Amino acid sequence: MTKRHFIRAADIVDNLRKYNTPCDASVVATAFIELFSAYNDRFDTQRFLVACGLVEPAPKVKRGKAA
Repeated sequence: MTKRHFIRAADIVDNLRKYNTPCDASVVATAFIELFSAYNDRFDTQRFLVACGLVEPAPKVKRGKAA
């Protein structure tokens, strides 16, 4: 599987969420997470959930110079 597969799966889950389909988007996302995690040890679950629109991205931390 490639990054393109992961992106397409996130699009599928996002569309389920957006259009209020009878299927629960979080259940589908969980199934994809299990599949992708088994395939790729470095699969980033949090990043996938953000791409699915199921969680908000973590706020970016600005790093300033020490005074």
